[in-house]
Amino acid sequence: MIAAGIPASAIVRLKQATGLSEQQMAQTVGISRRTLSRRIQQANADSNQRLTAAQSDRLYRLARIVARAVEVFGDEVEAKQWLNEPKLTLNGQTPLAAISTEPGVEQVDLMLGRIEHGIFA
Repeated sequence: MIAAGIPASAIVRLKQATGLSEQQMAQTVGISRRTLSRRIQQANADSNQRLTAAQSDRLYRLARIVARAVEVFGDEVEAKQWLNEPKLTLNGQTPLAAISTEPGVEQVDLMLGRIEHGIFA
């Protein structure tokens, strides 16, 4: 499904579910804010519009990490706060910024696993 492109409407649903700003969504998906706005407009006009494979992959990473953070913290507000705070472990980056690459996703996922098991990262 990712290779074929996730429906662009997933951006709208994920943005609503996470409460992330358009700028945060755009950075994480690896597109400009203007392109993100265009994708949202296209999704609203045509439910068959799809993201590219690369954009779909990044959106999937975001959805997976946000869901994992909510699971670990048990609260959407705490999860969002944690995802938006710079971390020393990530060289001062926020987890949201770090997940723009696969190694960053792995590191953030590892941090969440440590927190889940009582080893604060």
